[in-house]
Amino acid sequence: MRGRRLSVSEVLNGQKMQKSVKRMRSKDRIPRYYVMGEDHKITVAHFGFCLNMHKMGEYLKAPFPDGEIFHQIEDNARFWFSTSRESLIAVMENRKEPWVCLDLREDNK
Repeated sequence: MRGRRLSVSEVLNGQKMQKSVKRMRSKDRIPRYYVMGEDHKITVAHFGFCLNMHKMGEYLKAPFPDGEIFHQIEDNARFWFSTSRESLIAVMENRKEPWVCLDLREDNK
């Protein structure tokens, strides 16, 4: 099953959207966050997550320190977030501990 082809305007609008996200990231100095799952694959977090972390830091007047790790535990998954890939690798190799741990499992409520 093949999808439909994008029109020229749809492609250009997508490119404009990518450019505006890059502009917003650089203008507001929103850091890029990396995510590591239980499988130890490190990926870049989507822009919405980065923006929410940035706004939360502004609201609390305590920004998330560079290179520190945020560990989130859910019922069936664990995630580590950081602005530094090297920090995530250090956690994977048990050379560094998370700065904050958020446990969202049902049995801990």
